[in-house]
Amino acid sequence: MKTCLPCQFNKQLSGKTVGVMKSIKIPEAPLRVLALDTSGPYCRSSKNRNHVVTLADFFSRYMYSVAVTNID
Repeated sequence: MKTCLPCQFNKQLSGKTVGVMKSIKIPEAPLRVLALDTSGPYCRSSKNRNHVVTLADFFSRYMYSVAVTNID
């Protein structure tokens, strides 16, 4: 069985290399470095929206999310 504890500890690696995370410099002012992400589809809302768009400011750590009908 592949879900048993000894199998989990003794399984072979896939051979793919693991990436290295790097830190990002903190910007000097707001709105200099932004992150934009989309997620979904989720269950449709009463306004027929089923995706979420999120915007984050790296300086202030302010986040803004909005529900949208599609991400095109």
